[in-house]
Amino acid sequence: MSLHGVQEIVSLSLSAADAGSVPSARRGSRISATTTSSPALPVGVPSRDLSSSGCGGGGLSAILIASAVGARVIAVDISAEKVELARSFGASEGVNAKATPHVAREIHRICGGAHLSVDAVGHPRISRNSVKSLRKRGRHIQIGLTIAEERSVSVPMDMVIAWELELLGSHGIQSHRYADMLTWVKEQKIDLKRLVHRTVSLEESIDVLVNMDSFTGLGVTVIDEF
Repeated sequence: MSLHGVQEIVSLSLSAADAGSVPSARRGSRISATTTSSPALPVGVPSRDLSSSGCGGGGLSAILIASAVGARVIAVDISAEKVELARSFGASEGVNAKATPHVAREIHRICGGAHLSVDAVGHPRISRNSVKSLRKRGRHIQIGLTIAEERSVSVPMDMVIAWELELLGSHGIQSHRYADMLTWVKEQKIDLKRLVHRTVSLEESIDVLVNMDSFTGLGVTVIDEF
């Protein structure tokens, strides 16, 4: 997730003044139905809801950040085990996408639509559901990469225009910005160690990479032997 992605999640739950203390980041790709850069939510709205589609490393990171700054988080995943893990990371609600025919409809039932949605997987169906889960003037952040046969996503542009939604791309972070981001994480006392569920050697990492598409792992796998 880029620093801009972190900043968007943080600004979901902070006032404009507080959000100004978060390191600024270069704007990601933006599709907007409006010509203004005003926030999707007015300052002072008490309830701010984030839906995170995908509860792997990226999704859990978003959940950690959002819950740390006071957002209500709805975790979405096809694995019941990962949804429960997301709850332990601060998610207030969980949706098992495999057992839920209409994910976006369920999110609207729970909270009236998310103020901010995150696709941390990178799949056309998941991305569309994530956009459709938004309430009016909501924001979607695309973190998961859409590649190969799944690189093209059909966006519900009628909804984007009618509801004045914002779609933002979040792709990595410049190396010189890591210090700012990690300083903020430390100040917020966000425990990144909780993300690590497995450590492997460099040799073992080959099998991990080959099997990433199976989505069987929990949290983040870290290479600690070279």
